[in-house]
Amino acid sequence: MAGFLDRLKGRKADPHAELKRILGEFQLPAFSGVVVEVLRVLRDPNATSARIAEVMAADPRLSIDVLRMANSAYAGAAREIESLGQAVSMLGHSAVESLVLTIGVRDALPTPNVTGFDRVRFWTAAARRATVAQAFAGYLHPASQMESFTASLLQDLAVPVLARQKGEKYGAVLQAWHHGDGELATLEQSEFGWDHTEVGGWLCNGWGLPERLAAAVGTHHIDHPEIGADCPPAVALVGFLRETEDKPGVDELVAQAREWYGIPEQESIDLLKSSEERIEALLRMFV
Repeated sequence: MAGFLDRLKGRKADPHAELKRILGEFQLPAFSGVVVEVLRVLRDPNATSARIAEVMAADPRLSIDVLRMANSAYAGAAREIESLGQAVSMLGHSAVESLVLTIGVRDALPTPNVTGFDRVRFWTAAARRATVAQAFAGYLHPASQMESFTASLLQDLAVPVLARQKGEKYGAVLQAWHHGDGELATLEQSEFGWDHTEVGGWLCNGWGLPERLAAAVGTHHIDHPEIGADCPPAVALVGFLRETEDKPGVDELVAQAREWYGIPEQESIDLLKSSEERIEALLRMFV
């Protein structure tokens, strides 16, 4: 079966046509001019750390947010990241690009006033997934820690967009999910014939996000038939984590970590605990 990357390239579906079919006349919010320029410079292999920092510094809020997120993502590093130039030098272009993309998406997403959607609950779950995914990536595949962090933070990015565009009909699906009536993607497929993972991947494509990030967002759900081909294991695991405190999905994550990847139960519990202290610091970036 062709992977999500193939669909992004139009072999099985045109992302723009699919978004219009599902979202109607929704206009994809644009990233700020500085974010666009920073991303352009970051993708230039000849750009120096000083040049990237100079472009980023044109937006003081972006600069502060990048530093805060960098220190949240790399909590426990030998020393705190204190400047933009230091962030680029220490983390590398790819990691800084992930941080800037995350901030760009955060600022572009709507905050719908729909039953079933709660902004604080949404971003709390996103922050938890990101920190947990990074911890598990460190155990399973260390080279993809930043990729896993970003993809997990953004894996449900389509939810507020769908809530804004579909209104109370989508809100009812969210309510059913929160009440434990089934997994979100399953409920969406039953009600609409599509799910937030697919829409999230197409949104990433519309924003010009890297294909690997779009693929991870678009295939992260456990019920997705192509999971594993384009989604880092840690990102797949945190797909079990839900927004509700009474049914957080931790037991399912621990069980699947053991079944899929042979991670001992106590190791998973330790990884979960190690990520908890970082959630609050990251969450301050979003609420």
